[in-house]
Amino acid sequence: MTPEPQEVTDPSDSVLKETIAQRLKGQNAPPQSQYDFARIDLNRDGQRDALVLYRLPHTYWCSWSGCLLSIFRAEENGFTFINDIPGIRGPLVISSNTSEGWRDIIIELSGTQLYNRRVTLAFSGSTYPSTPMNAPSAPYRVLSDAPGTRVFQ
Repeated sequence: MTPEPQEVTDPSDSVLKETIAQRLKGQNAPPQSQYDFARIDLNRDGQRDALVLYRLPHTYWCSWSGCLLSIFRAEENGFTFINDIPGIRGPLVISSNTSEGWRDIIIELSGTQLYNRRVTLAFSGSTYPSTPMNAPSAPYRVLSDAPGTRVFQ
């Protein structure tokens, strides 16, 4: 007899916000920090993972090239921190292409001496790149023709 498939429990946004608050507290980050988040299933396990783009205070989270993006994996009982990526600006495209089972993230680098280069952030098996500067170029225009889901417009 085949066992019934178990329903996947997707952690709520309130659980994500508590996870972020605990992480901010653990890093002694400004308690009034503001951020945007997007929930999307990056590893296709049926649970919506989280991308968190910190915005304010700007001088704490951001530089001339963009702001800090944190990635969290959704699990049945909450979220696990994957990694941070500095220098990120919206929009991001969550590609349908995958690396090591996780969806690629396409961003456009901009800022002083970056010449608006589009890059693909590919999962390595444990994390996404810790810096986008050396990521391979993406063959798409992020705003118009990159296939996938756009976040942080």
